[in-house]
Amino acid sequence: MKILVQVFSFLIFLSLTANTHAQENVSLLKESVQQWNKWREKNPGAISDFRGADLSMSNLLGANLSMSILSMSNFSMSNLLGADLRGAILRETTFADANLRGAVLADANLRGAILEDANLREAILKDANLQDVRLQFAILRGADLQGTNLFMSDLRGASLQGANLRFANLQDANLQNADLQDANLQNSSLRGANLQSASLRGATLNGANLQDAKNLSCNQVSSVKSLDKDTKFPNYLEVKITGENQWTCKELKEEIDKQEGELNSKAKQETERSVR
Repeated sequence: MKILVQVFSFLIFLSLTANTHAQENVSLLKESVQQWNKWREKNPGAISDFRGADLSMSNLLGANLSMSILSMSNFSMSNLLGADLRGAILRETTFADANLRGAVLADANLRGAILEDANLREAILKDANLQDVRLQFAILRGADLQGTNLFMSDLRGASLQGANLRFANLQDANLQNADLQDANLQNSSLRGANLQSASLRGATLNGANLQDAKNLSCNQVSSVKSLDKDTKFPNYLEVKITGENQWTCKELKEEIDKQEGELNSKAKQETERSVR
């Protein structure tokens, strides 16, 4: 019993220490980004802990927050233009309406983060973890998302024009009404993704995996820039390559009806479970 009390007391001490550290960091950062960046340069080994911090509506232009712990923090409506967030831990952090244009988030962990209506134009998110992230109506034009994990992310209405999504994992992502015009989706995985009314005009689909993708039409396939023999399509579409950058697409009604039936059955089962 005595040992349990000591362990519990130690955990409380660590929690209080972490909170104090976070508050000190917030005060310094809000006071002057320039001074904060200088402090980071002088203390490269120091842990930058901002867990649960409220930094909403802050001007953090060019802030060096690389390798920082920022889980569950609030950056809503903040200006993070050109900020350095490489390798930062940003789990369940809120960036709603934030300006992250040109920000560097390579290798950052943003699992469960909220980025609705955020401006991520030309941001670098290479190899970042964006699983279960909410990106509805976010601007990602020209962003580098190569190798990024977007599994089950919500990208409804997001703008991804000209984005680099090579080798990205978009499995089970919701891309309804998303704009993927001129996006590079080479060797990306879109298995099970919802592509209803998504724009694929001018997109590159060479080597992309669209098996089990939902609501993909021949009109969308016909509008892409390129695809090849390694591009995989859902079984309700019959796509045949007829020449260099030439292909035909046929929608198989039987398979479409089967998919709709499965979706309706699943929705019915979920409704019955919720009623119980």
